[in-house]
Amino acid sequence: MNVTRGFTGRPRVDNPGLPPGQYDARDEWPVLSAEVTPDIAPADWSLRVDGLVEAPRTWDWEQAHALPASAYDGDIHCVTGWSKFGVRFGGVPLDAFLDAVRPRASATHAVAYSHTGYTAGLPLADLTGGRAWIAFEYGGQPLSPSTAARRDCWCRTCTSGRAPSGSPDCGSWTTTSRVSGSGTAITRGATPGRSRGTPVTETFTPPTRFAVPDRIAVSERAASVWQTATITEIRRETPYASTFRLAVPDWEGHLPGQHLMLRLRARDGYLAQRHYSIASAPDDAGHIELTLDHVDGGEVSGWFHTVAAPGDEIEVRGPLSGFFAWPGDRPALLIGAGSGVVPLMSMVRHHRARRPAVPLRLLVSARSPEELIYAREYGAETTPVFTRSAPAGTPVGRLTADRLAPLLAKRPEGGWEAYVCGSNGFAEHAARLLVAAGQPVDRIRIERFG
Repeated sequence: MNVTRGFTGRPRVDNPGLPPGQYDARDEWPVLSAEVTPDIAPADWSLRVDGLVEAPRTWDWEQAHALPASAYDGDIHCVTGWSKFGVRFGGVPLDAFLDAVRPRASATHAVAYSHTGYTAGLPLADLTGGRAWIAFEYGGQPLSPSTAARRDCWCRTCTSGRAPSGSPDCGSWTTTSRVSGSGTAITRGATPGRSRGTPVTETFTPPTRFAVPDRIAVSERAASVWQTATITEIRRETPYASTFRLAVPDWEGHLPGQHLMLRLRARDGYLAQRHYSIASAPDDAGHIELTLDHVDGGEVSGWFHTVAAPGDEIEVRGPLSGFFAWPGDRPALLIGAGSGVVPLMSMVRHHRARRPAVPLRLLVSARSPEELIYAREYGAETTPVFTRSAPAGTPVGRLTADRLAPLLAKRPEGGWEAYVCGSNGFAEHAARLLVAAGQPVDRIRIERFG
């Protein structure tokens, strides 16, 4: 058992229902959404189920709401490390939709498609028997676009949960009331997806698959194996952010934009796990870099900023996910704010090292020059935006359409692949500006936090 020097973690909560490595999110809804939040009127909403079924069918808003409703009362344990207890989602059980289309005996899995083509795959066994809902309410209140944005329920990541019956492997699959053009295909065999409903234990690892078919693959083995990483260098970037260089001898490499899971262990066995974007380019064999903000009250970032020193050992596994990765094959328009620039800087560094023929542009927002992470590294590809104070002659204010216009005016051949990373509010704002400027929704990739 690798104990992390000086790590004690949060005060222990006597909650036998909290799995190892999880933390109680209490009133928070950690962000998991990876796309532009759709803004769809009920009149335009639809849900279609087809594939290996006897009677493919499409429901509109009124038809879906007319089906027999029920509620999910229980707990949610997300594969990303957070748990919520005593939640209540109201909606229509997926059984009602599946009963209407009658899946064939050969059907074993389902693939859910969002309005942009993003998919999540699950075995039918995890979706039937009162284990999944199309949710229209949370806590007795309708999931309007505003409440969904506050509760971050636009996520399409499958999580594990516990049903009222106490079944330990119930798949809790949260969806909102306004997912446009969404659908479910009933299929045979394994399917693409981000994760699947599985009980969370200390050794749980969500399966990984081709995150972007025919373009970006994720190594199943690398994503599932914990490795020891040694801190070799710490560099201060801003008053609140530092870069930590890690030696990971067996690191298999990564793509710019990917992230990893990091684990700290207290002497009493308490675990804290977090996802962090990788800041370094993939060309530095055996080493990776992470840049972390010092989050007020953060047990993991707090350890890194107040205790960690060269020579300390932690555990990592990855790289994980390919949805936000950029392999250097398409023109990249990068938009980040605060520490959201971290995965984007990996792309910039990769572009400089490999000099691919495709162009890359970065627009980065910070409150002031003093809080601009990686300020010494930016070059001609970067446009900074300062929201509170700026050098003389530089406008001050949030990102606007006018700031984006010069970057979008010269579209390269094939168009931009846009990558947006930042707080939930910033990511939503930037994504909507891109859509309004004509950027195709299915070519906007979003990573949010907060």
